[in-house]
Amino acid sequence: VPQAYRMLRTQVLQRVRQHSVRALGVVSAVDGEGKTLTAANLAMGVAAESNQNVLLVDLDLRKPSLAGLLGLQVEAGLEAWFAGVASIGDICHGIEGVERLEVIPTLAPIRASSEMLATRRTQEMLHDLKTAQREGLVIFDLPPVLLTDDFLTVAPLLDGVVLVVSEG
Repeated sequence: VPQAYRMLRTQVLQRVRQHSVRALGVVSAVDGEGKTLTAANLAMGVAAESNQNVLLVDLDLRKPSLAGLLGLQVEAGLEAWFAGVASIGDICHGIEGVERLEVIPTLAPIRASSEMLATRRTQEMLHDLKTAQREGLVIFDLPPVLLTDDFLTVAPLLDGVVLVVSEG
């Protein structure tokens, strides 16, 4: 993990511990600002801390890319959960060589993503993910805030947000 992400990890963990944060969203204003890379590196950095479990969830349902970035070779992601053919346990995957980190990827774009996120079933699932992480952190890779209202749908469940902006 590069030094800049270690510094971000340390700052985030200070706030996580200070304010009992369990759910953190990572967003950007538009595409291409590095939010998914930041979410992945932050998750790996936090997982490198002893006694700190991390669940990284790809909630950029419009343009999911976390599985590709991490090189995950899996059969199903959140799209299978939304379709009702997989449980959360079925789509929660570890990363080889990274202890204390699990990932819930999304492998294919989901149509009407904000409507899907707003359903009672999805809201309960997201709440359950957050409350299950008593000794850890859930990091949600969210879509850019200016391109969709998905962030607004998920925001009430978040304890904090990291806003990624491109230099310049």
